[in-house]
Amino acid sequence: MELLENRISILYVAPERIMLPDFLLFLQRLNISLIAVDEAHCISEWGHDFRPEYRQLKLLKEHFPQTPLIALTATAIPEVQKDIITQLRLTNSKIYKASLNRENLFYQVKPKDNAYHQLLQYLNLNYDLPKNLESYYQETGRAGRDGLRSDCILFFGHGDKRKIEFFIEQKGDETEKRVAYKKLQEMVNFCECRTCRRKILLDYFGEAYNENETNCGNCDNCLEPKETIDGTFIAQKIILCVSQVRERFGMSYIADVLCGSKSQKIICNLDDTLTTYGTGKEYAKKQWQAFIRELVQLGYLKSEGDKYPIVKLTQRSRDILSKKERVLLTKPAEEVQIAQKYFDVGFNHGLFEILRSLRKELADAEGMPPYIIFHDSSLKVMATHFPRSLSDFRKINGVGESKLEKYGELFVKEIDKFVDIYRQEHIIGAMSILGIERLAPIKEKPGDDYSYEEIRLVRASKMSNRKIS
Repeated sequence: MELLENRISILYVAPERIMLPDFLLFLQRLNISLIAVDEAHCISEWGHDFRPEYRQLKLLKEHFPQTPLIALTATAIPEVQKDIITQLRLTNSKIYKASLNRENLFYQVKPKDNAYHQLLQYLNLNYDLPKNLESYYQETGRAGRDGLRSDCILFFGHGDKRKIEFFIEQKGDETEKRVAYKKLQEMVNFCECRTCRRKILLDYFGEAYNENETNCGNCDNCLEPKETIDGTFIAQKIILCVSQVRERFGMSYIADVLCGSKSQKIICNLDDTLTTYGTGKEYAKKQWQAFIRELVQLGYLKSEGDKYPIVKLTQRSRDILSKKERVLLTKPAEEVQIAQKYFDVGFNHGLFEILRSLRKELADAEGMPPYIIFHDSSLKVMATHFPRSLSDFRKINGVGESKLEKYGELFVKEIDKFVDIYRQEHIIGAMSILGIERLAPIKEKPGDDYSYEEIRLVRASKMSNRKIS
């Protein structure tokens, strides 16, 4: 043991070993001149990789009160820094920080449903959403270490968010859940932001970006800024609505109120009687949610909470209402949506009845009125335009993100099945008039939307049935 003690210069110890009495006795026999705690963010519950065993490292200061101790981490937000100092019982501590600004990294976020392959000399690609900004910073930090420009491309889709939420729900500790939800929301805000991504990333870690610079010149939002509109009146509507619902709800609910939704929750809360109710029908729900997110990012509103964040007012909110301040907001993308109106003629009554039956089954199973799932008007639009994909189904008015996720596949499957039979009947009808020998006249009668291959398959099936009979 004496030989060992004289030779040790660096000793790496896993945190869980610190709790073992025999091991502590062994350490006390060594001449330790410095203790270094690596990956120190794991100590804090606000850290992105919290490990309870790291809390035991406080024993080090008890057993080695005179030995200098340093804590090292590359990804500690201000709350984590404070918690590390508290948990390790450090006194008269000093914080040394290098800048997190990697100027040679180009940050951009692309919609996941438009993901495409790119060939770049230096590329850091995130196809799956990181669970928090610390993980994202670490992953992008692997790029550009040679000092050359690197492109950090993150493909974002809300399906990834729901997947991460599923894993968060598996956590047994409620504090861990709360922290994880808050960090996930920060990650989503980064993806959906319309302002400088570098500034948001640095702000998150407590580092102020050069206040004289409004454009970092090295992220997609700064190099290709979105077109803006005078959003003062829009902001006033949103802020007034937040005030009228007494700062008790999140973005989705506020957008529903502005759009005039007849949801059971809004009606039960009597929020359909508010002066702001239904005043925002010029924009779709998703567009109002985008406006609210941008107002949060600009400081005109704030979002508080973890799993279900609540939108609240700030001092700047009052400046907007008192018309002391004008605000520019990003011009919303055109919302391609099939108009919601009743079709007295034109919709397919057969499909409409099939969809009504499906709706009734679902409503009975969930113990709710059928119109809560979809109004008749939405079913009639479906029976007119036959949406056969989830992206087309989403364009039907009355189909939001939650209903798309919950009911989309069921309805699309029924529509798909009906359309196949419907098209076959059209082809068979043309064959009964024109015969089955020549395909060209048959194709011409139903229309250009029918392919020769489809007609051949129907003809083959018809001929096979004849032989059997």
